[in-house]
Amino acid sequence: MILDLLREQARAHRAYLAWTGAFIAVTVTLVGFVTLTAAQQLAAEQRAYDAFGLDGEWSRRLWIGMTYEDTDLSVTWAELDAALDSADAEGAETAALHEPGLFALRPTDPGAYPDEVSTASWGERGVVGVRGAVDWDALLLEGSAPGAGEAAVDAEWARFAGVDVGERLDVVQMWNDTAIGEFTLGQVTVAGLTRSSANGRYDLSLPVGILPWDDAVAYGAEVNARGGYATEDGLVEAGAAHETPALAVIPGWPGSPWFGSSDDFVRSSVLLLTAGVLVCGVIGMAFSTGRAQAQSRSRWVATARALGARRSTLVWAAAAEAAAVGIGAGTAGLGAAWALTALDWRAFVAANPDTLLGAAAPPAVPIVAGLVVLALILAGIVAAIPAYWAVRTTPSAALKPVAPLTATEPRHRLRLGWLVAAWIPVLAYASYQGRLYHELPLISFRMPWLVFPVAGVMMLVVAATWARRLVAPVARRLAESSRPWALSAGHALVSRPRQAAGPATVFAVVSAGFGWFVAHQALQSWAQHGSGIPAWLPEPLRSDTMLVPTAWDGFPLFALATIAFALLTAVAGGAAIATAASYRGEQHARAAMGLPHGAARLATAAEFALPLVVGIAAGLATGFVGAVASFSGSTADTSFGLADAAGPLTSFGPLWALVHATHALLPALMMAGIALGCVAAGAAVVAATIRTRVQEPVR
Repeated sequence: MILDLLREQARAHRAYLAWTGAFIAVTVTLVGFVTLTAAQQLAAEQRAYDAFGLDGEWSRRLWIGMTYEDTDLSVTWAELDAALDSADAEGAETAALHEPGLFALRPTDPGAYPDEVSTASWGERGVVGVRGAVDWDALLLEGSAPGAGEAAVDAEWARFAGVDVGERLDVVQMWNDTAIGEFTLGQVTVAGLTRSSANGRYDLSLPVGILPWDDAVAYGAEVNARGGYATEDGLVEAGAAHETPALAVIPGWPGSPWFGSSDDFVRSSVLLLTAGVLVCGVIGMAFSTGRAQAQSRSRWVATARALGARRSTLVWAAAAEAAAVGIGAGTAGLGAAWALTALDWRAFVAANPDTLLGAAAPPAVPIVAGLVVLALILAGIVAAIPAYWAVRTTPSAALKPVAPLTATEPRHRLRLGWLVAAWIPVLAYASYQGRLYHELPLISFRMPWLVFPVAGVMMLVVAATWARRLVAPVARRLAESSRPWALSAGHALVSRPRQAAGPATVFAVVSAGFGWFVAHQALQSWAQHGSGIPAWLPEPLRSDTMLVPTAWDGFPLFALATIAFALLTAVAGGAAIATAASYRGEQHARAAMGLPHGAARLATAAEFALPLVVGIAAGLATGFVGAVASFSGSTADTSFGLADAAGPLTSFGPLWALVHATHALLPALMMAGIALGCVAAGAAVVAATIRTRVQEPVR
């Protein structure tokens, strides 16, 4: 019975199931692609850890000569060497990496521009010293591992500097990341050429020069001696394949060196954040999609019940449908995501052949499981909501009309006024934490781990509640218009308030998060770099944050916003199309009453876009207010103006942010432009699906 009902149910709702499957597959593909891309970056860094022998059971990051309070231990270079040698005798297979940052390599005949051909001006990592279980077969492209008085250098740098295996290089002192040629420490012979760093879509930052451990330590000590520093110091990354008792005397903290770049850190973080935003937003939009389908299924379910189908049978049929669609679409989306990631990785490796990238790493089991679970969750939502409302339908609904779910008024469980009243003291306390704590310390009531998350959650709740409350009056105002398209769109929104409130809520929550972040970072950037503003802008817009609102690189934030709003708009468009299919009779009735085809499309676009625009406006405004009201920071400018001035740091809070709030308007407007652009594109697509034809009466 269940299989028969499932087959007939699928036949009756082919279009909806096809759209649901496509929606889930695309969602899993996008979320999977950004997650797998971040995983590929981590895998590339893992290859570097393996090559330098720093990915084992034991690792330490320590500073030579520093006493660590937790263990009351400190070591010298000689003591560290002795401990690592003892551990190797116990079978630990140790390795260590030291980057002095005090000297550089350059050709003995550097030409007219010596600084440009030194290793100090190449890449993010300079010259390092290594010892122990280094995988030279993986690192070297040509030559051999360096011995005493030798070095292995980056192959790409060697081509740029015009040096080859067997040639001599000067070891020169550095000052402020610049090679000082008149202070030559010695010479080394190029023993081998190592694989180069990779920069671009992915990033792997490897050392430009590699010296034997003892040589690197000796050169660093000579630089310190020339500067009058007799103490031993230096940062060391040590690791061991197996932990042994001899390693217990080495202080420090567990950790591995970072072989990525700062841009790559931002990129990976943004990719993972994108995946999280998409998951949360799409799950929210899935509720609206399922709600849109509930009405179209009610009559079919009522007919099935009138023919003898039991409620439990209908529920099991819906569950089987959700599982089938989720597994099928999730598998397709996972395959597409992996294919896109592999092609992207292969193209990048082909463009960087002499690097340590290697083949694409297969998807990790947690990622695969997470994507399949995401597909099942989405399928369960978009199938369970129609099933839940449909099984409550009585058999008599097959013979008489029933009030559709979308026509019911949304329940307002939270009063906006009370929420705002509760939010204000939370914001005030958050600003106290950031600005006034050092002047009026209240140790017993500080709790920063609680107040900031609470303030953020309340901001999202206020934005969502405000958007839900705004949709109805805006729709009624639109329905009072004398324009045919506005009248039609307004009455459609007024008659289906619940369907309009769902997308508005989701867009308000996402927009509030983006609004808070972009306003907060714009104000921080204004405080730190305000003196670098372009002078040709009007004063309220004079902010270098117009291109870098995250204070380090604006592109990742705008890319994240574009992806998030584009996907959420696509899901909202699918829900709108599903709703339109349930109310196709209304469209024909409007056409019969004389509504032109162009006006019908414009009405559909307005009906789709208005709740989303309301949500965007409410969310960005709430986020902006939250960022200003809870702002805290510091500036070197004691005149309460621009930063980058000499003098002690001056703390400031919401009052400073309120005075300078105009400097965050342009980045916020740019974010609004991205969101509205996605909504406009979605409205155009939804309007293009409208087909209104008045059937001629049969004579």
